[in-house]
Formats: sequence, structure tokens, C-alpha cells
Amino acid sequence: MQGPEDPQEDLAALLDAFSDVGRDVTTLKERQEQDRSGVARELSSLQTNVSGIEDRLESVADDVSRTETSLRAVRKTTEATHKALEDFVERYGRDQIVAHAQADLTRLTIEWTARFAQRQHTRALARGLAHALTEDALARQLTDSATIEACLKEQFLLEPTFWLAPAVLAVAAELTGDSRKAARARSHALTLGQNKATLFFALISSRRKMQAEAAHWMDSYLGGLDASHLGEEFRVVLEAVACAELGYDALSYARQAMNRWDRERNARIYARHQGGNVANLIRWEPWIVRRTEVAATGFDALRRLSGDGWELLEEGWETASAVQATAGFLRESYSEQPTMDTGNHRSDTALRHLIGQLDPDESEVQEQMRRLKRIIADGGRTPADEMSGGVADVTDFGALLELAVFEPEAADLEYPARLLALHSAWPSLRTAVAMLTRRSRSLVPDHLVLHVDGWSCQLTTPSNTPDERERLLRELMTYVDDRTSASVRAVAPLWPRILGGLACALLGVMLGLWLQGSVGGIVITVSLFVLIYAVWGVVSVPVRRLLIRQDGARRRIQVAADLTAAFDQHDALMYQWQSGLAAAARFGSWSPSPGYGSVPRQADAP
Repeated sequence: MQGPEDPQEDLAALLDAFSDVGRDVTTLKERQEQDRSGVARELSSLQTNVSGIEDRLESVADDVSRTETSLRAVRKTTEATHKALEDFVERYGRDQIVAHAQADLTRLTIEWTARFAQRQHTRALARGLAHALTEDALARQLTDSATIEACLKEQFLLEPTFWLAPAVLAVAAELTGDSRKAARARSHALTLGQNKATLFFALISSRRKMQAEAAHWMDSYLGGLDASHLGEEFRVVLEAVACAELGYDALSYARQAMNRWDRERNARIYARHQGGNVANLIRWEPWIVRRTEVAATGFDALRRLSGDGWELLEEGWETASAVQATAGFLRESYSEQPTMDTGNHRSDTALRHLIGQLDPDESEVQEQMRRLKRIIADGGRTPADEMSGGVADVTDFGALLELAVFEPEAADLEYPARLLALHSAWPSLRTAVAMLTRRSRSLVPDHLVLHVDGWSCQLTTPSNTPDERERLLRELMTYVDDRTSASVRAVAPLWPRILGGLACALLGVMLGLWLQGSVGGIVITVSLFVLIYAVWGVVSVPVRRLLIRQDGARRRIQVAADLTAAFDQHDALMYQWQSGLAAAARFGSWSPSPGYGSVPRQADAP
């Protein structure tokens, strides 16, 4: 009985246990439902909070957008205000500059009137006395000397520091015959401004046909000049002197002074470079080379084939071309004898220029007034360019001489003045041309070596005869043919590699047939490729030889054309070179036109 009861009890206990588990599960479900409801309530609350935050964020975004719009408006207003303020400050500053400039201009105008107004009267009086009618008026008693003397004394008292006042007084004293007063006035004028007063007396003497005295004064004027700082009046005076308007003695003195200045310039170059003839070359070579801008564009084949020898060849040829161009330019420009001009308009122009030229103190004030007027006209803006205005144009004699010879338009001088400048520079220029000619001649090679595709030949300086050129071409063709034949012979089947490939292919085919299947197929395929390679090693030899022969034929035509072109270009270059040297040789016996100095001298007027 015990046995059956025990299982029943166990079953009952198991059922109780399941019941407990069921109750626990029910309890857990109830708690889960409660927790789920709590989570749902919390999520709903969170959603509500999130919606509120979103609404707030939208409100904040609207506020930020309105703030940005306000900031942009404020920025535009600020920028406009700042720009208006800057414009106002700039305009105010310019107005202040203009006001100061106007005040300074008024002050300078008053100063100019107080200091220099009388000089304009003195200049007007000088122009009147310089005119021939004044002297004729005295001779015909149209005016008396007392009136002229009183007027001049008044101007002299008003302008005691102006050189032109005593100079004009000296001229008037000479016209009235008072030599003692004239000498005192001349001495005082020379004290105040020696160069200008000396030139004034020279031009006045020329105007009065007193050529001997004009030559004396011109000699003194030229002797007192600084060759490196010639005034603006020198160009006008040079043209008058070169045309012998001041007499042939004055022309001779001017030629001597210019020769002396040129020698002194060469001496300075010599001192820097320690070489007399080298100094001439350093000075004139840039101008000579500048006369020609030839480029060796027609000698491409000769340049390629001559190699390192081309540089010396090109230098010698270009030097000869430059010398030839320079010789042609000088012969064409300076062989004509200047025509005689009986008028004195150049000396009259020089005299008017000298009388109207401002002194340094006047030029300084005039420059300041010009700058102030420019500032006022530009509305207070400071002019960027500093124009020379009335400042004297300082000219270096050496630079003027070189421009006069080689750049006539830039020098702005008439032909007689340029011819006189060339005569002054002629010794040093002729020496420089001779030195360049010798340099070019020394660079003429005895022979020129040409290199063509590994073959070389020598060209003698005298052009080779046609037979010699044909011989060189045949030698080059033979050389190219030999190289082609050697290249063709070098192409031959590689029998060990070919036989080895055939044997490997045969064994591979046999192995593939024995293996069968996919492996056998792969072995047979590889063997066929090896067989094709071995056969190509035999078949490709004629093809490669044919390609080499075709390339050799093209190369044969190309090198023949290159060598023929080099021959022709060598002949052309040597012809131009020899032509340049021949022109230089002819130029050595040429001299420029003697100019007015060759005209027989006429006696001075009494």
C-alpha cells in the first residue's frame, strides 16, 4: 500500500508547487501592468515636457532671427556712419590741405613778387637791348643814351644780386661808348654769375657781329663748365656754336673743349679698369652691339652639328655684323656736309633762352608754387609725380655725346651739333670699332668640326668645293650604310633558345596527352605557347631586319639633309662674317664730314 501512496503525494506536492508558481506569475503580471502604466504616464509627461521645450525653442529661434535682423540693420547703419565719418574726415583733411596750400601759395606769390618781379623787367630790358634796332636807334638818335642809362641804373639798384642787371648795364655802357663803366659792370656781372654772364656776353657779341670777342667769351664760358653737370642751356648753345653762328674761332674753341671733356671721361674709365684701349671698348661696345639685334635663327642645322664650336662662331659673326651695322649707320648719317645757314636764329634762340632762364632761387620758389597749384587743382591730394618744373636740367656731357652720335631723336640736336659731337668722340669710337674688328677676325676658325650621328668631318674656313662636299656626303652615306649593315647582321636567330623551346613544347604535349583531363589541357596549352614563341624566334628575324633597313634608309636621307643644310648655312654665315670684316676695313679709312670747321674762315665784322 505504501508504494502507490507515495506517487500521489508527490503529484499533489507538484500541483501545489505549480499553483504557487501560477500565483507568482499572476503577481508578476500585475506588477508589470502597474510598472507599464507608470512608464506610460512618465512617457506622456516627458512628451508634454518635450513639446513645451520645442515651443520654447521655436520661440527662442524666432527671437534669435529677430536679433540677427536687428544686428544686420545695426551693422549696416554703423558701416554707413563709419564711411560717412571717414569721408568727412578725409574731405576735411583735404580741405585743410587745400586751405594751407592756398595760404602758402599766396605767401609765395607775394614773396615772388617782392623778390623777383623786378627781374622780369630786367629781362624785358635785356631783350630790348639785345635787339639790333636798339643800337640802330642810338646811332640814328631815335633815343638818347641818358634815357637808357637811367633805366638801367634803376633796374640795377632794384636787383643788385641778379647777374643780368649789371650785364645789361655793361652792354648799354658799350653802346653809349663808356668803356670804363662797361668794364666795371662786366666785372660785377661775372662775380654774381660767371657762367651765365660769360655766355650772355658771348651771345651779345655774336649778335653785334663781333665774332672775335664772341669767341673769347665762348672760350671762357666753356672753360668754366663742369662736363658732368651741364645746364639746360648747353644744348641750345651747342647748336648755335656748331653752326658757326658765333664765328669759327668759337667753333674751334668748342671743339677743343669737347675733345678735352671726352679725353677726361676716357681717363676716368681707364682709371677704373686699368686699360686705355679697354676703356674705349667698355664705353662704346654696348652702343655698337645695340645697332644690330640679329639672331642666329637661320643656322639651326649648323648650330646642332657644330656642338661646342658654335659659341665662338656665333660671337665672331655677331661682332662682325654689329660692326658692319655701326659702320653703315655712321657712314649714312654723318657723310653729308651741312648746308650753310647765314642766319643767326640759333644764337638768338640761345640768347632768349638764357635771358628767360630762371636762377636757382627763382626755380626753387617756382617749383614750390607749381606743386601747390597742383595740390589745389587735385582737391588736396598730394601729387604722386615730382615733376621737374623750373628746375634746371642737368646733363652729363658723356651721356649727351653718346646720345647725339647713336640716338639722334633722343638727343634732340640738329645735324651740325651731332656732327660736332661725333668729331669729339671719333678717336675713341674708331679705336673701339677697330678693337671689335680685331676680336671678330681673331675668332675666325681655321676649320669647323661637324658631328653627325657619331660621324665627324672638318670644314675649312674657305668654303669647300662642290667635289669636297660630295666626298664628305659619300663618306657619311658609307658610314650610315655600314652602321645599318652591322645592325642587320646583329639580328640572328637564337638557336639554343629556339631548340630548347621546341623540345619543351614537344615534351609538354606528350605529358598533356598522358595526363588527360583538365591538367593535361593546361599543360598542352602552355606547350603551344612555348612552341609559338620558338617559331616566332625564327620568323621575326627577317621582319626585324626589314625594319632596321627601313630605319637606316630614313636615317640616310635625314643625315644627308642635315649635312647639306649645315654646308649651306656655313657658307652663308662665313659670307656674312667676311662681309662684316670687309665693311669694317673700309670703315677704317672713312672719316665723318668735317662740318662747318672746313669752311674757309671769314673776317669778323668791324
